[in-house]
Amino acid sequence: RKTLIWPQVPCFVCFPCLVCTTFLCEVPNVEDEVRAQHLAITKDGIRYVIDKHPTGCRLTICDEGKISKTVPFDKLTDCDNQEPAGAETICCI
Repeated sequence: RKTLIWPQVPCFVCFPCLVCTTFLCEVPNVEDEVRAQHLAITKDGIRYVIDKHPTGCRLTICDEGKISKTVPFDKLTDCDNQEPAGAETICCI
């Protein structure tokens, strides 16, 4: 007869919470963060904005505020584009 040792007990208790948190909070958080990002070219330069969006457990007290930054054209010296390589899925599939 095998007995459970203490480090294994939290795994059995926390696993359902981890699964629920991932699907109820993290997936919508990533989608909201992506939809909150905006990039625009203005007469002053390039403007990057992240609108207010939910984070964490998606309560209003966990919202992340609006962030905006303008990079003037005269501050741009060298721009390189790096495109992703490889598959978007698990590499062995």
